[in-house]
Parts: sequence; structure tokens; C-alpha cells
Amino acid sequence: MKALLRPEALARLSAPEHRFCPTSECPVVYFGQDEVFDRRELAVPVFQKEPRGARTVCYCFAISEKDIRRELLETGHSSASERITALVKADRCACELKNPQGSCCLGNVAETTKELERAREEQEVSHHAYGGQPREGSRRSQERIVSVGPNVVRPSARASRPLRCAAALRVSSASMIDPRRVQAPGAPNPSRGGLELLKHPLGGVRHERARVLGRLAQRSQRR
Repeated sequence: MKALLRPEALARLSAPEHRFCPTSECPVVYFGQDEVFDRRELAVPVFQKEPRGARTVCYCFAISEKDIRRELLETGHSSASERITALVKADRCACELKNPQGSCCLGNVAETTKELERAREEQEVSHHAYGGQPREGSRRSQERIVSVGPNVVRPSARASRPLRCAAALRVSSASMIDPRRVQAPGAPNPSRGGLELLKHPLGGVRHERARVLGRLAQRSQRR
């Protein structure tokens, strides 16, 4: 413990013995009778107190989460535990001096390796499930989903590209169409004179146009 304290913290050391706090949410690292030392008073980062991602896991041989993650990505397996075990058997470790928790780091190494392996497997499953495409919440969440009656159109291109729906009404004279009266297939017609989207736009367009022109002519005659 003394070897890990900063000079200011070491100067006020008075308690005969101290305990280590492994709780990640607690800033205190060592506590004794009438005194505590927090993470800012240590010369090294504490594994249990640091955010996940780049923490030092083995203090004796400087192995970090990044090293384990890189080995998993490159080889699919991490040999960190085996290498550290061999060095411990060779009596080359100094955990009681270098590790803030004062004990062997093999438990932390094994736990970290399992977590990183699990995260890698979940990422691979997600990658295959979405066909190599980003998950919802990334690029797909930026695409527009447009509902047209009972049909749903999910554009595969960028949202800025104009949508083309097979149920779109195709009439050459756009001025004859009142947008308020255009409805989705299967939707109730609010007025007898309103237009409905053609379910089969490639057929019957001329007939629909003739029907519209006929109605307009009848209205003109009534006036």
C-alpha cells in the first residue's frame, strides 16, 4: 500500500492497518481507523474504480483490457491467463506490491476475458442477424418508414430519395387531383365525389381519368 500512495497521502498515513474497497461506485480505495485514501491519492489507476474499456488488468506485466480485446479479435482466443499463470509459477510476480488490491490479479484477468468474449460473440450474432448491416439505432434508424393504408414502405435507399409506391395514383393532369381527397387503398371514402388510389395503377388509368372528366363536366352543366 505504501508504495502506491502519492507523497502527500503517504505523509499523513497513521492507521496501523487498512482495508481495500473493491466497490466501483465508491471513490475510497483504502480505509482504516479514522482515515481514508481515495483513488486520487494513488499513483496508479485502480482496476475496480476505472471505467471499462482500457483498464489495467495485470499490474505486474502491464496487461490491459485493450490487449485482451485485440488478441481476441486477431486470434479468437486470449492467452493472457495462461501467460500470467506461467509467470506466477516462475515466481516473477509482485502483486502484493504493484496491485492496489494487494492480491493476485488472475481472477480479474479471467473475469475480464469472459466479459470481452461474451461481448464479441454478441456482436457477431448481431452482425449475422442483420446481414452485415448496422443495427436499428444507427443507419437504419435514419431511414423513413412511410405507411400507406395497410401497406408499409421501407425505402432501401437514403431518405432524401423520393419514395415510389406501387399504389400511387397516376393521372396525367395533376391539377384535377385534390390532395385532401386522395386516400390509401382500403381506406373509407369520406365523400362520394372523392378520388381513391388505384390498387393497380398500371391498369384502368384511362377509365379513371374519363370518369373524373365526366364528373367535372356534369358539375359544370349543373352550374
